Amino acid sequence: MNMNIRHFAHGALLIAVALLLTLPLALQAAKAVPVTVTNASPSAAIQGAEIDVIISGTGFGNGSTVKYLVTGTTDASQVAVLSVTYIPATGQLKTRIKVNGEALTNYYDIEVLTATGRKGKGTTLFKVNLDPSVILPVSLGVPAGCSSSSGTGLNDGAYLAGLIVTANTFSCTTGKDNLHRWKNGVWSDLGTLGTAYQGVATGVSDDGTVSGMFLNSANINTAVVVSSAGALEVLPALAGVFNFEAMGISENGRHIFGNIKFQPINNYGEYHATRWNLDLAGDWNIEVISPQQSKISRTSWGSSDDGSIIVGHGSYSDQHPDSALWNRAEGWVWVEGAPPNWVVLGLDTAANDVSPGGEMIVGTRYQDDGTGTGTRHPIAVYWVLGSGGNWVSHDLMGLDAQGSVAYGVGMVNGKPVIVGFGNTGSSQVRRAVAWLPQPDGSYGAPIRLAAIDGKSSAYSSAEDVNANGVVTGHSVLSRGANVRAVLWMLPAIQ
Repeated sequence: MNMNIRHFAHGALLIAVALLLTLPLALQAAKAVPVTVTNASPSAAIQGAEIDVIISGTGFGNGSTVKYLVTGTTDASQVAVLSVTYIPATGQLKTRIKVNGEALTNYYDIEVLTATGRKGKGTTLFKVNLDPSVILPVSLGVPAGCSSSSGTGLNDGAYLAGLIVTANTFSCTTGKDNLHRWKNGVWSDLGTLGTAYQGVATGVSDDGTVSGMFLNSANINTAVVVSSAGALEVLPALAGVFNFEAMGISENGRHIFGNIKFQPINNYGEYHATRWNLDLAGDWNIEVISPQQSKISRTSWGSSDDGSIIVGHGSYSDQHPDSALWNRAEGWVWVEGAPPNWVVLGLDTAANDVSPGGEMIVGTRYQDDGTGTGTRHPIAVYWVLGSGGNWVSHDLMGLDAQGSVAYGVGMVNGKPVIVGFGNTGSSQVRRAVAWLPQPDGSYGAPIRLAAIDGKSSAYSSAEDVNANGVVTGHSVLSRGANVRAVLWMLPAIQ
């Protein structure tokens, strides 16, 4: 046999041997059990739950990995798989999962990848439900011709009859965002003021009297009051005042708190905290309650039910002689007739509301984020009087991301309930919350007040709470969409 024939025969033999060796592997692959995912037990969990889920199907084995995907997507971020254990006796997988506290309330597909690289997926086998402790809102809709609304205040009435809500409205077809009041499921247009093109109702008393203001084309605000019967009246201003704002009204309807400014808004000028008082003749009179200091503005944000205690915060100008104070906030409280009647709550604080009887102030303190950039993030706080007669600050727990603010406080069944917002998630979604008092008077983690339809990606915020445990604020329909004034009904406070 010549050399060429010998080489050819040897090559053919090698090919034949290779085919014989690979044939069993091919037959084995042809007979491999396909990976299927057919069932999950339990098939649902609430937001924030950590549970074991047994997955049934075929083709599983040691080393398998599992993903819970929002149905129809590749999003595996909502449910974390902590561990996967193969059960040889049944051929199932046991997964330990942790559902994100803000997970999408949706169906989920379950995908299994084996150690040999084979994959299978079962669709809509698992569902994440809304945490039942999260309170869904009631949408108040919008006034006719407007696309958005945001609750700003409410009286102490019970839902539905007796409750009155004020709101800021946006993008109205009339070209003017007038003052609006909601009562018994119906929006009322309270009118406009001359050439003003934007108005906001800022608060309402128990009898339905509304405080508010209008902004004109020169960017100047004018404070107004609307009686329960619907008569609109401009509040008086001091000589030289160019800009004046009504920020709210006491529950008894006899005092309106706000701010005035003595110089045109396009030039530098300080805001001064102000109170308007209704006299026995039915006329409104104005008084400035804040010290008039240069290079610091002081604005009013909340009032006790009788109007004798007003809280707010100041802002140091970047023209202030002490550059360390530039653009920093300072909370304050004014108590009629008290010695002293003006108390500062501290630098880097803001007071937003005071309880009906003046026992508690709520707001924010600003804390340096530690990055060295001077950035400060808000932490919700409340103040109560200490044994020495000084206001003592206490932090409130936030959600799982930096940033929280307490906007309102009300007495529900004789106990102070605080509302506001907390940020959550890596995307810093703003979520309306309420802090409920514990039996010992302290406050634990806030309860979440859900956005409309429980959408975890939609922003919301709570602004005020009344004696019946009704909370008002706003909810975005979905990120980037229109806003709705809403109500949340708190659970019974014992």
